[in-house]
Amino acid sequence: MTLEEFKQIDWFFDLCGVTESRDEQSFGSHEALTSMLNDDPDSFFEPVYASPYEAWCVKDHEAAEEIVGAVKDDIEDWAEEVYLTLFERVPSAELCALVYDEVVTIASLMSAKEGAVGAFLESKIAIYSKGRIPWGYKGIFPDGVWILI
Repeated sequence: MTLEEFKQIDWFFDLCGVTESRDEQSFGSHEALTSMLNDDPDSFFEPVYASPYEAWCVKDHEAAEEIVGAVKDDIEDWAEEVYLTLFERVPSAELCALVYDEVVTIASLMSAKEGAVGAFLESKIAIYSKGRIPWGYKGIFPDGVWILI
């Protein structure tokens, strides 16, 4: 997928949808999501993934941080639109900020050079393309299960 194709994703159209796949698991309904965010946000933001997932996310984020230049401003402006789209569906500044950071990371890496986006990130991009949010990964990639919002 190219950066321009990534920008054209129909963001969050199937948020909290039912997932019928052996390599994906739904987080819950939209009502359950908003209830948890309102009633017990600490529980919602507790990690639901194994440490390799977080390590890969941090590695991608650090690689994207090294990318500088005018393209970054353009990416951040566009990522703000993604943030606002999600905020309309789920008014949680913390959740939206996490997605914003990930979108900036992915778009920055996509703009950097060929090969900057590996299989793990491609798998996350595919989830965003489905109108969902990857919220974690149970198991060791690629043999585990994605947790989706």
